[in-house]
Amino acid sequence: GAPFGRFGDAGRTGVVWVFDDGRLPTMQRIDPGTHDLLVFGGLGYKLETIREHARGTTVTKATLAATLAALAKIDVSGRPAEVQAHRALRTADVMRLSHNPSRAIELAMASRYDTLVLDLQPEPWIVRPLKFVGVKNKTILFEEGVRLQAEIGEFQHRTASLIQLIHCDNINLIGQGNVLAMNKEEYTAGEFRHVLTLRGCKDIVIKNLILRDSGGDGIIITYSNQLDFSENIRIDSVKCINNKRQGMTVVSVQKLFVTNSIFEDTKGTLPGAGVDLEPDRPEDRLVDIQFTDCIFRNNFNAGVKIALDKLSNTSHAISVLFQDCFITGNFSGENPKTPAEIYIGTGNQNPVNGNIKFYDCLIEITRGGMLQLRNALQAFSAQFVNCHIHDNGSSPGRAIVGILERNQTRDPLNGHLTFENTFLQTNNSLDLFKIKNWNKGADFSDKIYGSLILNLPSSEACKTIQSKAPSDFFQGLKVICSEY
Repeated sequence: GAPFGRFGDAGRTGVVWVFDDGRLPTMQRIDPGTHDLLVFGGLGYKLETIREHARGTTVTKATLAATLAALAKIDVSGRPAEVQAHRALRTADVMRLSHNPSRAIELAMASRYDTLVLDLQPEPWIVRPLKFVGVKNKTILFEEGVRLQAEIGEFQHRTASLIQLIHCDNINLIGQGNVLAMNKEEYTAGEFRHVLTLRGCKDIVIKNLILRDSGGDGIIITYSNQLDFSENIRIDSVKCINNKRQGMTVVSVQKLFVTNSIFEDTKGTLPGAGVDLEPDRPEDRLVDIQFTDCIFRNNFNAGVKIALDKLSNTSHAISVLFQDCFITGNFSGENPKTPAEIYIGTGNQNPVNGNIKFYDCLIEITRGGMLQLRNALQAFSAQFVNCHIHDNGSSPGRAIVGILERNQTRDPLNGHLTFENTFLQTNNSLDLFKIKNWNKGADFSDKIYGSLILNLPSSEACKTIQSKAPSDFFQGLKVICSEY
């Protein structure tokens, strides 16, 4: 064997040796009076505590894992200065002791170290479900090239996630384009088994990672059994690719900031959206949510789906912003639902209030319409400001905006659909608005307003489009035609 320690043997009266078979010899020549620290792969502990667990025994791989788990919980503030200054723990050091990638990560997360490094290994880190409850103040750094892979056959439980954080605070997962992958083809039943689950978490940063091939979502952000929402979640430069249910699901959160991220190729089970904002309960919340410089493309359902059926007028008002985003190529021809790049709706007869805004976004229609609204005009406001809509769709009987308004129980109606300085370019003579199942007695004349600029092949095309919408819809909406 060879001495195992990060800080050398100078002045050391006790040495731990690690052998190929994973056993450690009986500890000898250790005098607490002259040497009060022992280092396991960079982990420094008081000698007296180690002797309590391991003195006079041969420590096998199994007992060592239990020993390290116990040691990880002790106060190590008495370590020498050079150990205290070394705050980063390389997870591979722990794995050489535990010989189990999952256990190594669990032990590292339970340690006193605030920074953990997931080292590059010859093979991917193949792990069982990783679940952490109440962990605080950790940064996990992924070395370039590291891949975290779900172990085949270990995710039998339908709610198992590759990484699940519950009631965790101040956790940073920082990558360099690293892949966190599951085995989508294995999960033939159910819609869960997510790559990353956040339940009742606060102050979380997820950066520069690729989350793919799940049996559910790339990311889900939700409540827990103790907290009604997660809070202050920041996601930057993340790609959610080829997930079964959603690229990302947002159930309940306050302060969510998503930047420079991509949600694509979702397919396998409904809904199948790029991102789905969909609360489960009236007490859930969608408050202060921002997507900036994100791409939603090639998803089975809408690129952006906002389903608010479970929220009511007693819920917190919603506030959602999409800024400088690109939405394109969504809604597969295999999907039987009404195709649209964006879906916003509620089935609640007493719907939630609030605002949803798309600002400086580019929306490229490749099949159906740009927007499908369901009961939205009864409740919250939807705004499209400085947006560009390029229509290359081909589905028959489609419209740029499809509106389903029914079960009107609120008087006056609180919702609005607003276009401000928004451009629509199309080669097609199609419906601008198509309304289904609405109460003819309801007054929608002031519910759709603003300015919509149509860039069409001819003035006749403009007249045709205008003639297809009820006149009431144009009382508050200024439609400007231009030819290209």
